[in-house]
Amino acid sequence: MDADRLMIGNSKCGEFPVAVLRHPALRENILIANVKPLAQKRILYNLEGVNAPRASPIFIEGSMRCEERVATIMSGTGLLYLLLCLLGAPVLASHHYTEKQLDALATRVGKGFWVVPVDGKLPLFHIAPSSNAGTFQPAANQAFEIVELVGRKIKNPYYKVRLDTGKEGYIRVEDFHEQFNSAILTIDPIADERTKLPEQSEGEQQRLEWIRAQPWSNAFKEAAIKRQVAPGMKSGDVKMVLGNPLRTRKVPKRQQIAEEHWFYPAGKILVFQNGILIRVESQQK
Repeated sequence: MDADRLMIGNSKCGEFPVAVLRHPALRENILIANVKPLAQKRILYNLEGVNAPRASPIFIEGSMRCEERVATIMSGTGLLYLLLCLLGAPVLASHHYTEKQLDALATRVGKGFWVVPVDGKLPLFHIAPSSNAGTFQPAANQAFEIVELVGRKIKNPYYKVRLDTGKEGYIRVEDFHEQFNSAILTIDPIADERTKLPEQSEGEQQRLEWIRAQPWSNAFKEAAIKRQVAPGMKSGDVKMVLGNPLRTRKVPKRQQIAEEHWFYPAGKILVFQNGILIRVESQQK
């Protein structure tokens, strides 16, 4: 078998989640052998993205170490590290991180996330960037922002996070990626509940009365009543229309006017300069 080919079989040379193996760069280099017909059928189901009748482990065999074999095939794609990390596959130890991999990890700095319980458990944050440091647990559905990637010099990276309460903590990047899209989400899990305000509540009535009293066009007023804002609005007007943001963040710009970002439910980000709304963005993964 060629050095850059993978064989799926029963020898436990290595085990990878099927989502990694579905990547085109790997999928076309996979051979299936030495497995029973039913197991082979399940493997094919998984590789084609169809739910198998029963979960089946995927093993890789060959003369090279499995991580090296995958790396050989994925070389040049720039996706190896992120695929293995994000999908929970085995990765090299922390001290093997390259600068390119650390740069990829740092792309999450400045982005917001939410925590949700999985099997009754929530992610844990350390009080310092060390596995020996104490831990604390955030509240369910609590938002946090990654503010820094620390530990680069010693190749032991942690994400420094800031919760919406202002409390700060740390989480190993491996732990973050292991829980990403399960206990850690990019979208507010209760966004709908946060936006469902009683229409006849006193606060809502005051909001509607304020909007109707503004010297705006009827179309603009109708949009504001539906909680829609537009560039050019003052920050105070935006707050009257949408309410207080979940959190805010100032973003300095070199040789440009600094921006202030307001974060709202459903991943909506409002960007201000000098107190004026200049654009509305949607948070991406």
